[in-house]
Amino acid sequence: MSDSLIRLEHVGKSFVQKGRHVSAIEDVNLEIRPGEIVSLVGESGCGKTTTGRMIAGLLAPSSGRILYSDADISTLQGAERRAYRLGVQLVHQDPYASLNPTQRVRQILAAPLTRHRLVRGRDDLEVRMRELLHSVDLTPADEVLGKFPHQLSGGQRQRLSIARALSVRPSFLVADEAVSMVDVSIRISILNTLRRLRDEYGLAILFITHDLALARHFASNGRVGVMYLGRLVEFADADELVRNPQHPYTQALLAASPPDPLSERHRPPPMKLRQDDIPSLLARPSGCPFHPRCPEFQEGICDTAVPPLVPLTPGHAVACTVRTQAYLDSVTPSGLLRLDSQIMP
Repeated sequence: MSDSLIRLEHVGKSFVQKGRHVSAIEDVNLEIRPGEIVSLVGESGCGKTTTGRMIAGLLAPSSGRILYSDADISTLQGAERRAYRLGVQLVHQDPYASLNPTQRVRQILAAPLTRHRLVRGRDDLEVRMRELLHSVDLTPADEVLGKFPHQLSGGQRQRLSIARALSVRPSFLVADEAVSMVDVSIRISILNTLRRLRDEYGLAILFITHDLALARHFASNGRVGVMYLGRLVEFADADELVRNPQHPYTQALLAASPPDPLSERHRPPPMKLRQDDIPSLLARPSGCPFHPRCPEFQEGICDTAVPPLVPLTPGHAVACTVRTQAYLDSVTPSGLLRLDSQIMP
């Protein structure tokens, strides 16, 4: 029995588009422990949101399996399935669309509490709703409870979405671009609220974002995974990934990020990509998915086989044949390398 709360084993997801099967996710392995923060970062369309939706049970994997507390979620039934559906909650990207505009805050919070019999009577319900609003810094609670979503700011709506997710006492939260549609001035405030809730409730959080600087900030004591074209290409502790990025795509993301004024890290030198356009999923490149854009492309190596995610050092894995071979050459005289194994980061 493992100590993971969520585990993805060789997970893939394909969709049918115009009669063709389009692979959006390929062979993703990921493990998240109780109470851990993991950020998943990548360009739009890389598959990070699809991964989060599969973990939340909104999409079924086309291949592989997803485990919750070591149980395959596709086989759960009865009380075990109910525990999973309550235990994994999703905070949507758009706080404008994820809340019912015809319901007041009181109705939005009361629905899951009464539906799942988590309160006893009206007095207990009132106490619990106020506790939830206070936990996400929505005060004064008496004023907020009577408002409709349109009477709240974008940041307040997102805090309400978080409160609704917390109402069923989950153990795992999928925060899908949870701060991308709120003002920059309050993003850090909401992220600090999420981190405080993680400490108070023992939550594990998967934070999905396209902003590597934001991913690193939120998962400062956790781990960051980098996705590209449906594959996990690098996975490491947040600080290690920023200090010592190995995959060329991760380096390109860092080079495009603004410098962090609170750290000693300077912006990496600009990286000239072979091309700027992202390949289409309808015409997925052979070999490494990043090779058409990679400045370190080596013909006959990068365009032939898909590199697996392998550990260079304990806790730091990368899917790049060139970088992995260079690392092995630097630490072993023979440069012997096994590329036929996958790892669970």
